[in-house]
Amino acid sequence: MPTFPLYDNLSRDIPKKDLTVAQKEDFVKKVETINQAGQDLIYALVEYYRMEEDKDTDIKTVAYNGTKEDVSKNNVSLTWSFIDFPLKLRHILYKFMILHTTSMKEEEVRQTSKEAL
Repeated sequence: MPTFPLYDNLSRDIPKKDLTVAQKEDFVKKVETINQAGQDLIYALVEYYRMEEDKDTDIKTVAYNGTKEDVSKNNVSLTWSFIDFPLKLRHILYKFMILHTTSMKEEEVRQTSKEAL
C-alpha cells in the first residue's frame, strides 16, 4: 500500500484526549487563512485517514458528514464541521495546521526580505 509521509509523521504520538476548545477555535480561524496548497493537503489528509481507518466507508460520499458544492466546471467546495472528524483526525489536522501556517509565515518573511534587497 502506498504511504503518505506527511500523514505518517503527523499521526505519531496522538493524545487520547480531545483538543481543547481553544485549539479547535484556533484551527477553525486558521483554516480560513491558508492557501490552496494547504486546503488541498487537508483534503488529502482527510481522505487518507478515511482510507486507513474507515476502510468500509463509501468513497463516493464526502467523508465525515461533509458537504460538496460545485463552484464551477472543474472546482468544488468541500465543507466539514470540525467536530464531526474522529479524535485522531482532529489532532492530525491541527498539527498540520500549525506546521502549514508557520511555513506560510516563514515564506512571507522570505519574500519580504527578498523584495527589500
